[in-house]
Amino acid sequence: MKKLFLLLLAMTASVAVNAQQDELDSLLNAGYEITKTYTDEEIETHAVMPEFPGGNKALGKYLRDNLKYPSLAVQNGFEGQVNVRFYVEKDGSVSNIRIDKCTADSKADKFLNKSAEKQEKIKAKVMAQYTKESVRVVKKMPKWEPGNLDGQPVRVRFTLPIKFLGY
Repeated sequence: MKKLFLLLLAMTASVAVNAQQDELDSLLNAGYEITKTYTDEEIETHAVMPEFPGGNKALGKYLRDNLKYPSLAVQNGFEGQVNVRFYVEKDGSVSNIRIDKCTADSKADKFLNKSAEKQEKIKAKVMAQYTKESVRVVKKMPKWEPGNLDGQPVRVRFTLPIKFLGY
């Protein structure tokens, strides 16, 4: 009886697998791309993220020493943040610098007393200056320690938030 149950169970599993394969085949024929996902038990990798030379503290010091706070932002009491996205290449160089997001805000009376139209123009200029300065500083960064996967250097996308705080 136990053997009959196991045989039925095996046949049921075989039918289910065949049905899944038929469904996958029909999806592939319809132009869908199928990718396999792995669980932690199936594959183990050792990934290391890229690192600025000297670590995060050195990165903070680099930004403090090299970032020039735009004068228009200082004059109008602005603070903001620019999220800069870039790739750390296999050799540690930085490439494909892009801006993901830029924010700027002022609560200074000197700014708030201006007309809404003037505020918008100033804010747009400040955000453009934040963006330009962030790109400049990232472009001149020294080479990073590249990321690696299982001991091999790999290209890694990195997002760095650069904060412009009250001066």
